[in-house]
Amino acid sequence: MDDLRARVDELEQREAFHELTIETLNQCLIDQQRQIEDLHNQLVKLSSKLAEKTEDSQISLLNERPPHY
Repeated sequence: MDDLRARVDELEQREAFHELTIETLNQCLIDQQRQIEDLHNQLVKLSSKLAEKTEDSQISLLNERPPHY
C-alpha cells in the first residue's frame, strides 16, 4: 500500500510540474506573439516611410538639372 501511495504522490508531483511548465510556456508564447505583432507594425511603418522616401527621391531626380549644365 505504501508503494501505491508513493506512486500516486510521484504522479501528482509530475502533474503539478507539467501544469506549471505549460503555464510558463503559454506565457512565453503570449509574450512572443506580442513581440511579433510589434515588430510587424514597425516593419509596416518603416516600409511605408521607405516607399515615400524612394518616391520623393525619384521625383527630385527627375526635376534636377544634369551636372553638365
